Amino acid sequence: MKHIALAACCAALTSALPAHAADEATARTYLSADEVRKEFVGHVGVHQRMTDGAKGQWDIRGNGMVYGANLSTNGKDTGAWTIEADGALCMKWRGNTINGCYYTFRDGDHWARTTTADPAAPIYYVLTEVR
Repeated sequence: MKHIALAACCAALTSALPAHAADEATARTYLSADEVRKEFVGHVGVHQRMTDGAKGQWDIRGNGMVYGANLSTNGKDTGAWTIEADGALCMKWRGNTINGCYYTFRDGDHWARTTTADPAAPIYYVLTEVR
């Protein structure tokens, strides 16, 4: 009887998840270093941080500089970017912005970034625009 109740509970929880959530971890293909360079270097990306909804912008220049803006607080920072062999886009900021590395993958109709290459890592940023 306990097994039937547990199975019913698990089935109810699984059906409550959005269809893409169950497949999200297995569907991810993180970009390579060359793909990150092609898609983002020389472009401005606008993103939204999932933890607090803050909106930001990174202007990633071909000379290794990045110009960042927190569009929610009007803060600005500059720094340097690198791309690791595994495709991680790493930012080292001069000001108070937190340094970090981000792995990028396609999530539906937009790009998403995580802080690790773990297939089940939570999404940290969603890019809402790349120009």
